[in-house]
Parts: sequence; C-alpha cells; structure tokens
Amino acid sequence: MSTRSKGGSKWRMISQMCQFRMRIRRKHKDMRLKEGGSLEREWVDEEAGDMEEDDLVEKQVEAHALNWYVAMLGSTLSVQVPHLPVFWDRFAPPVVDFWEGLAEEAWQIFSNPANFGHKWQNIRCMREEPARLVSNGKLLGGHFPCQTSRGPKLYELGGAMDAELAHGAAHFANEAVNPKAPVLKRQLLSRYLERFAFFFQAELFVRRCFEALLAEQRPELVGAAEAMKELFEEYRSVKHLPEESLVEHCYKDDMYLELDLSATSCFMYWLGVIVSPGEEEA
Repeated sequence: MSTRSKGGSKWRMISQMCQFRMRIRRKHKDMRLKEGGSLEREWVDEEAGDMEEDDLVEKQVEAHALNWYVAMLGSTLSVQVPHLPVFWDRFAPPVVDFWEGLAEEAWQIFSNPANFGHKWQNIRCMREEPARLVSNGKLLGGHFPCQTSRGPKLYELGGAMDAELAHGAAHFANEAVNPKAPVLKRQLLSRYLERFAFFFQAELFVRRCFEALLAEQRPELVGAAEAMKELFEEYRSVKHLPEESLVEHCYKDDMYLELDLSATSCFMYWLGVIVSPGEEEA
C-alpha cells in the first residue's frame, strides 16, 4: 500500500471515529438527562395533588420542565444534549427544585454507576421505599431554586409559578450566568451542574465510552471497533508501544476485565474524544 493510501485510510478512520465520538457523547448526555428528568417527574407526582389541573401539569414535565434545566446546561456548561430546549417556553408550573426535596441518600443511589441512565421507577430501592428518600415533601412547582423564590406568583392552568421563572427558559438560562445574580441562587443552581457533570469524570466516562465503542453496543456504532484497532496501529507507532493490540494496551489483565484508565485515557485523548488524559469534555 502506498504512503498516500495509508494516509487516506488514516484520515478516513479519524473521520469515522469523530462520528462515533459524537454519537456516544450524545447517548451519554441523553442518559444523564433522562435520569434527572425522572426526578422532576417524581416531584410533580408528589406536589401536583394540590393543583386543580394536577393530571395535566404532571404530564407536562418532559414537554416543559426540562426546557429550563436543559437551557441552563447550555448557558452555564456549554453542553448541548439531544433534547433541544424551547427557549421561549413560559409554562413553569411543572419545574421543580427536586434536589432540594430529596435526601442526600437519593443522590448516593443515583450516582451509583450501576443506576446510570435509569429512571427512578426502575431502581428497586427507590421504588420500594421512596418515602425515606424525601427530605422536604412540601416543595411547590414553578419555583426554582425554591429558596430564592420570594417574588409575586402567577397562575396558569391551576398551577402557581414564581413570576421571575415565568419570564421563560431563555431568561432563566441567562440569569444563571449573570454575575450580578444573587450569590445564593448561583450556589443552589451549581448543585445541578455539578451532579450533571459527575458522570463525565475520567473513571466513569472513559470506561463506558471505550467499551461501548469497542463492543459496538448499538447499530450506529458498527465499525467503531475496527476503526479503533486501525488507529491504534498508528498510535502504537507514534508512541513506540510494546503491546501489539489495543486490548492488550488498555487492559491490565489477560481476561480483559481490569481497565488501565491511564493508558486508555491517553489513547482517547489522542483520538480527540476527551480534552486531556485527566479531563473530559462535556
């Protein structure tokens, strides 16, 4: 094979890996978003009983409440998830400050990698004993963060909402990065951002991403393993590595169960999947 054709093959593989990278990131963000969205649904279920149109408001969680959350992710972390926010949405009654109402134990359950991407109804300990995970069962919809909602209220379809929140998802997202916004408000919102970013830590994201690509877990990832193996040959040559195969380089044991996080992170960084061997890109 000529040098030209080798180079062309390399860039084709890199282009293909870029597509796989975007797909796996989108899926990872979507799973994280669905997990958060199910928490909001739980809280609407809890507090909607006091509303005249409780069933209607409850059904609007994914249609409306997620818009505020997703818009905030975009303005603060520059994260774009598969669910595109409707910035002009002004129907805020389904929006709930759900982390304020859940006990710390709830976060320990959701942050368990084994529960990643699952809705709360599919997590056994939350489904069987939900009451013990509630620290404040009197939160109101349409107030986010609830501790800073002290202004006048508006009512729509039987649901109350803070007048400030009623300005819409775009206004809320802009206020989240407003340096003149109340310090308490920014501190309370930071909890949501930190917990979204939690699953993009190296020890969680790198392994999930690498093994999903290597195993071609979904139809859209077909060809990822072959592309990675071919690119590893180039990487091995550049780095003068002794291992002859990708799995030998990325796993510490012969059974390929113990991932070498450092080696895998360096390879993923070389591919452009992460920002640096110790820092993931959202």
